[in-house]
Amino acid sequence: MLLKYDFYLNMNERRSQTVLLKKIRPGSTVLEFGCYTGIMTGYMKNQLGCKVYVCEIDEQALQFARPHAEKVWQGDIETLGWVQEFNSVRFDYILFADVLEHLKDPGAVLKATASLLKEDGSVLLSVPNVAHNSVIYGLLNNRFEYAQYGLLDRTHLRFYTYYSLKELCLQAGYTTVEEDSINEFFRPPVNSQQELCFNKDLGNVFQFLFELKKSGYVAANNIPTIQKITNSAG
Repeated sequence: MLLKYDFYLNMNERRSQTVLLKKIRPGSTVLEFGCYTGIMTGYMKNQLGCKVYVCEIDEQALQFARPHAEKVWQGDIETLGWVQEFNSVRFDYILFADVLEHLKDPGAVLKATASLLKEDGSVLLSVPNVAHNSVIYGLLNNRFEYAQYGLLDRTHLRFYTYYSLKELCLQAGYTTVEEDSINEFFRPPVNSQQELCFNKDLGNVFQFLFELKKSGYVAANNIPTIQKITNSAG
């Protein structure tokens, strides 16, 4: 059975899922939101020896993830029912791989994770960049069209740029300690008046990948932000 978000996990390929997985220490305890069919769940359990707890709304997909999980919670994560379900566990990592953009109030969900995260734990997330050059090109041509996949996936409810994503994290009580990106070059034929639009900073960034820690912990330990975001193609 092929489901919408099925993909083959090749750890030699640079994509949001592989970059986030490489940040997770072997043997960690992980809370994964939106595990879907459990491709990342299985890797964390079988290759990294992690204990993985999962939250997923899709019952059909969850049947594939369930064998790899310590415990599952099925439902709409915006109800916050998972907070009570996992209140006896403290996590090294909490993972949102392309999830927050699908929520009505991602800030409330992100803020609620703090009670389950270890004091020195990390939230790992990936979120698409609505200021990508392909979206800008569409707007210049009076188009903002949803699609089955990609930046304008029709199931996306929230859209973020670099600065609005940073603000979302800060309002939820988190500070970035590492910022990275998945880039995709897009440069259509343009006239001289449009040229500046496609030379802008971060125009080739397709997704932002952030590692977050609790703001109080970051301040107390003077943790700097490692900046890996580039605007280069690829």
